[in-house]
Amino acid sequence: MSFLSLSLDLSKTVPSFSLHHPEVAIHCLAEMADSKETRLHLYQLVREGVLDDPGNESGKFESYDEFTKNIYPRCYWAQRGGVFLALAGTAWVGLSCITTQGKTGHNGLTVVTRAYRGKGIATLLKKRIIAYGVAHNLSRIMTRVAETNQAMLAINQKLGFTPTLPPSP
Repeated sequence: MSFLSLSLDLSKTVPSFSLHHPEVAIHCLAEMADSKETRLHLYQLVREGVLDDPGNESGKFESYDEFTKNIYPRCYWAQRGGVFLALAGTAWVGLSCITTQGKTGHNGLTVVTRAYRGKGIATLLKKRIIAYGVAHNLSRIMTRVAETNQAMLAINQKLGFTPTLPPSP
């Protein structure tokens, strides 16, 4: 599977945009308790998104026990200030994450459950990631997308992400 690396230059003027959506509210994982319920909601959301990603050729995802032991503590809970959730009432319907290294942000997984796709929620989550980058004085945000994931490529392009060039030999 081929992936594209994309970059958003935050040193240029970034347009302001609304973070309001009529069906969902955006929350930060840092607002949630580290509970079995939180881990289960997150597991179900991440699992559905990863398995549905056109870039996932294996069709596999970790068990809940593996996820809570190996992935959740390191990739989600330890980074909870940069994990944003879309909630429709009490239902967890979307997620996007950002980690930072110096002045660069790295946008990892962005997922939306099947029932809520096509409603602008992934775009809203990506906008929240951009707002985080601006608020934390990052100079750029990087992301990777499977070349076959046309929906996410279109969202990234609409928000100003551009392909990064490979280093010269």
